[in-house]
Amino acid sequence: MNNRYLVSLLLLAWVALSAQAQQFNVATTQQLRVHLKDGGVHTFDVSQVDSIDFLTRNDTTWYGLPTLQIDVPTKFADSYVQQVLYQGQKVAEVCLEYIRSEERQHVVVYPADSTGRADLTQGISADDGGTVVWDTLANTVTYTTGNAPVEHLFLTAGRLTTEGSADALPTEVSPEMLIDVRGGGKEELRYPIVKIGTQYWMGQNLATEYYQDGTQLPTYSSTQGATWNANTTGAAHIYADNQDYLSMYGRLYNGHAVLSTAGLAPQGWQVPTIEQWTQLRTYAGASAALYKSDLPLTWVNDGEGNNLTGFDAYAGGYYSSATGDVNEGQDGWFWSQTVLYDVLTRSNSLGTFRLNNAAKNSVVYSDAGHSYQFGHSVRCVRK
Repeated sequence: MNNRYLVSLLLLAWVALSAQAQQFNVATTQQLRVHLKDGGVHTFDVSQVDSIDFLTRNDTTWYGLPTLQIDVPTKFADSYVQQVLYQGQKVAEVCLEYIRSEERQHVVVYPADSTGRADLTQGISADDGGTVVWDTLANTVTYTTGNAPVEHLFLTAGRLTTEGSADALPTEVSPEMLIDVRGGGKEELRYPIVKIGTQYWMGQNLATEYYQDGTQLPTYSSTQGATWNANTTGAAHIYADNQDYLSMYGRLYNGHAVLSTAGLAPQGWQVPTIEQWTQLRTYAGASAALYKSDLPLTWVNDGEGNNLTGFDAYAGGYYSSATGDVNEGQDGWFWSQTVLYDVLTRSNSLGTFRLNNAAKNSVVYSDAGHSYQFGHSVRCVRK
């Protein structure tokens, strides 16, 4: 937050207190201190304050901070999350997201804090000017219908409004991508981002062949089943050994890769726990159609979904040495990092999330997992 803005607020409080001057000795006051809601503390030496300008909310600047204009985007082909930049700093975020109570997508704008994280308690729907307020602990939303669509929003001192000055300063809006650089720069992959509830997910499956520490994962072919089974440090596989599938399905990873301390997920992200898969399903709903791609032929036998969440899952099948590559077009299996103990095999396994072309509902397997020798897709969630 701008220091001039903080000084302004503090001096306003000082002026108010001056009415009690008999009980408030200004001469003994050396510093002014403010405690922000985000935990920040700012202290100012009173003797260093030279002057202060008092401006109204309708001015281009309000207490030293500019009023910014956000032109709401209409296209989200590259990413369901778009960043709003002013002088290279992220000041707001625009999401095409699923509002479950409405059973449809809304374009919602949120202000961002100094770290670039959206304030989910201050959303405004560009569809009708309504408010979108999230309870981040409960992962629930309160949506209040507005009166009319809005093409522009205005941001002043971290607050969004539908009305602003004609002199408001322009911002830049662009797709926000997860940029994952690994292997000492040998690999750079870009993933779209989608907000579902209060969670942020990768909009595509993980495709890396490197761990975060730079170690390269071995990628085994379909004919190397014995080597695949013997691996205990992490391995990857490309469905049907077809490089053309890599951009659609990503890589299939064994369970050891998921649990490796070398780090499979991009920095700042993680392979979801069973609890996080459950949180996703609890907010958006059980219907498999919500998560499946709506593009023709991505699921067989007319199994495509409506993709209202933007999760955009393809049926990438899975791999095991016993079956080889199977169920392309029928199944999408996704690892969790939650370790489960299988009493029948007396071994550990990992919980999974599954989508099927014919099944009506998605399934979170929190009781019975898959052995580490399976090759499944990985979809990461932001920490």
